Amino acid sequence: MSSKAISFGVIFLLIGVVVFALVLYNAPQGDAITQASGVVSPHNPSMSSTSNVHPDVVHQIAVLESAVKKDPKNVAHLSMLAAALIDANRHAEAIPYLERANAIAPKDESVLLNLSVCYAQAGRYDQAMDVTNRLLRYHPSQPSALYNKGALYATMGKTEDAARWWKKLIALAPGTDDAKKASAGLTQLGNR
Repeated sequence: MSSKAISFGVIFLLIGVVVFALVLYNAPQGDAITQASGVVSPHNPSMSSTSNVHPDVVHQIAVLESAVKKDPKNVAHLSMLAAALIDANRHAEAIPYLERANAIAPKDESVLLNLSVCYAQAGRYDQAMDVTNRLLRYHPSQPSALYNKGALYATMGKTEDAARWWKKLIALAPGTDDAKKASAGLTQLGNR
């Protein structure tokens, strides 16, 4: 399987997690931001780092850790290790590998997108927004980045900004999965 296919799979998985967090954000009980980050946090005390992780993913992580030790500047290995950690719901652990990959390949679309999502999942929303803004500077029409920018705003309680970005996404990439998720997000916000 190519690293590009893995990246796209991870992107779609992470977008689903962001949508899930948005749904929790709009739930009526409790502090929404705490709920959203608490549910998906890799440090959730009720969830071990290996619970519900397929053994193949655990093996893949070990193999890729070895590959990264042998060639610490290989962006593909760094990205694949980060993707495997993300698959294992270990977003915070993926961040250093993505940061290293980003230092080597600062305009890489998938590295920036995954780094932004991992920062968001770790509750580091300002850093997630900074990376998303950088991604959009290099790739201004990237649908997942446009969606994620809206999701970050929604998570931070800035619903007007979220709606603006999601509407922009729908106008730029109508019919895409990201546009459909943006439309669902707008419905959740009460903005159609």
